Amino acid sequence: MNYETLTTGFVQLSLNVKKTKFALFSPNPKFRTIPLDASIIINGVNLNRIGNDQAEKSIKFLGIHLYQNLTWKYHISTIRAKIARSIFALNRIKKLLPRDILKSLYFSLEQSHLLYGIQAWGSTNFINQLESIQKKAIRIINNKPYNSHTAPLFADNNILQIKDLYQLQAALFAHDYKNGKLPRSFHHYFTQAHHNLNTRRLNFHHLHQSISRTKFSSKLPTHKIPEIWNS
Repeated sequence: MNYETLTTGFVQLSLNVKKTKFALFSPNPKFRTIPLDASIIINGVNLNRIGNDQAEKSIKFLGIHLYQNLTWKYHISTIRAKIARSIFALNRIKKLLPRDILKSLYFSLEQSHLLYGIQAWGSTNFINQLESIQKKAIRIINNKPYNSHTAPLFADNNILQIKDLYQLQAALFAHDYKNGKLPRSFHHYFTQAHHNLNTRRLNFHHLHQSISRTKFSSKLPTHKIPEIWNS
């Protein structure tokens, strides 16, 4: 059977099997249902598997780095590296430009990386790595010493800290969901909270929060975003 051409509706996608790879994802390798030696062969070509060696354990999809054990450690480390380069440049020019220009550079060179896909990875504990480097940026913008308290600086510059950025973007995502502004693939991503006439606390505006039985599931968007929206 020829799998090279995949037909979906009126669109035909031709795979370049020599450049195609596959990955096995599992939050806990002990309970992996697919064997590590699994292989996929298309038109006689054995696809390379991500995670088969130490050099390549993540796959980049639409700018998001997906790690084989479904943590966001590698993705956040790549964001941190990008922001670190921007901070180096910002530090070199901080005495040449006014604060408003430095803020504009921060929004375009740094916060844009912080916002991209944050609804998916913003609940992870690795976000603390971005919190520390964001504080470096706010000190540079205000030309303050390395040990300056940053909370007043964020407030004075109307810049949200990374954890607040996540809360805001999660709430905006829920708002767009409830108002039908998301792509069709998200139409049934959440469900409405069940309304009980005998319980005044429940509200039609609430989203149903998935039950979390593990630490991993408690960080999933289906659990965290309704939690943020309902609060």
